[in-house]
Parts: sequence; structure tokens; C-alpha cells
Amino acid sequence: MGYGGAGHDGAYLADSMMVISIQGPDRVALTSVPRDTWVSIKAFANGGQYDGKINATYEIPLMQGAFGKVQPQYDQGHNGAGALASKVVGDYIGQKIDYWVGVDFTAFKDVVDTVGGVDVNNPYVLDDYQYPRGETYGYMHIHFDAGPLHLNGDQALIYARERHADNDFGRSRRQQVLAATIKDKALRIGALPKLFDLLNALQNNVKTNMTLNDIKTFGAIANKISSDATHHVSIDNTAWQYDTSSSDGQYILLPRDHTMSYLRHFIDSEMVDPRSWPRRPTSSSRAPRARRRSARAWPGSGPP
Repeated sequence: MGYGGAGHDGAYLADSMMVISIQGPDRVALTSVPRDTWVSIKAFANGGQYDGKINATYEIPLMQGAFGKVQPQYDQGHNGAGALASKVVGDYIGQKIDYWVGVDFTAFKDVVDTVGGVDVNNPYVLDDYQYPRGETYGYMHIHFDAGPLHLNGDQALIYARERHADNDFGRSRRQQVLAATIKDKALRIGALPKLFDLLNALQNNVKTNMTLNDIKTFGAIANKISSDATHHVSIDNTAWQYDTSSSDGQYILLPRDHTMSYLRHFIDSEMVDPRSWPRRPTSSSRAPRARRRSARAWPGSGPP
């Protein structure tokens, strides 16, 4: 999860939410969950629920009762916030989420600068005269040309946050590309140990339920994963959701299929549990890779 952090407006609204399923060196699924996804958040001590955008799941336990008293398992600061976000996002896509990581703007910028910046291929021009200027109420003009770009930490953060020049779905795709690019750059230049040290130093800016040993274990796995093994999945308003407004006029996204069975079946096909793969017949055989499916709409899809 990515959020602004202390001192920022909406400090703990998780406007970037991605679920990573690591199934071994042959397959990784990276799924973006739109921040405007409308959900029922059942987290409160009195049995009540809050109907709102999914990006509020990390914020609610940290707002000191502004939404109401939460259940004990969520009333634990950032640990409770991560647990609630994991539960709500996992329930939405039909997956159990074991680990969570929350990264604020400072940590994101420092990680990018630690690896010496990142190179991305920008598919189209991004030009916006209304990008927020810091924590003031003013705006600034930002511009990214189409084609190859080299981004430092500050530029990468703008590239990841920008949405007026296209939309939230374009932003989700850029965030996925940046996540994969940062990982590849860190491995290529042997900077992964430096990132571990940096994350340890940025304890106020990176929150997680993983231990340092857990992170190092995932780092060792990441070291064996090629970019071609990463499958990028986007939940968007072309197949799975549709645009509408809440009763108080907010832009929100609702599922086209109220049962959620189509989306969850698709996610199941992408996040294949390696334990369900057939046993290897010989030591030289490799476990079969899960067949990739495109995110097509089913017959008769559309807003109900």
C-alpha cells in the first residue's frame, strides 16, 4: 500500500493498493485494486459497518475513533490498519493475504534514489497543470514526454501519483511498472542489501507485519524471478467494475457482477497456489505454468 504519511492531507488513505502473489521463480502475479472501489468495511466493535472507498481501510484504525470504535484486532495502530486493509482487500478478490507493507512518500522516493533512479518507457504524454504543489493548496505544471524516461525519486513519485492527464487506471498501470522496475534495478546493480538497510532505517516511513528475515527471504526469491515471469493484472471499469456515484455524490466503482464470482474466478486463475500444481514426474521436469487468461467481460456484462 502506498500513502502520503504524516504531514500530508489524507495521510493514511491508501491510494495505491497492489496485491503480489509470488508463486516461485516462474510466476508472479501483480494485481492493482482501484482506490475508488466501494466496499462494506465490517470492523467496528458494535457490529456496525462503514460503506466507503477501499482506500479508507488503512486509515480507519488510525483515525482515533473518528469512524467509530474498531474491533480489538484492528485497534493496534499500524498493525491493526494493515490487518484491516488485508482483510477487506483479500475478501474483495477472494484471496487470503498473508503479509502487508505500507510505504509512504518519503520511503518511496528514498528507495528510488538509492538504486540511482529508474528507467521507464512512458507510453504517452502526461501533461497536467493541476498537479498538487506539495502540501499547499496550489498547483504546479508537470509534464512527461512519451518514450524513454529516467526518473529520480521526486520525479518517480509524481509519475506514480499523476492521474489528471489520464485516469486512475493509467496510474495503477504506471505504479505496477515502477514496482517491477525498481525491483529489477535493485537486483541488476546488486543494491538489494542496501534496500534492506534503508527500509530498516526508514521504520517510521515503512510499516509491515513482516520481519527483517521475512523480507530477506522474499528478496532471495525475487533474485531468481525474471521480468517475463511477472503477470500484470488490473481490476478496472472495462470488465469487472463500472463507474457510478455514491448517495453523497462521490465517484465510485461497483462490481458488474454482484456475486463477485467472475472476478474471483479470474483472480484464482492468476494467483495459482503452487501447492495445487501436479507433482513433478521426474527431477528434470518443471511444474507447469498457470495458463494466463485475459480480462474479458462475460456475455451481457454491464451495469445492472
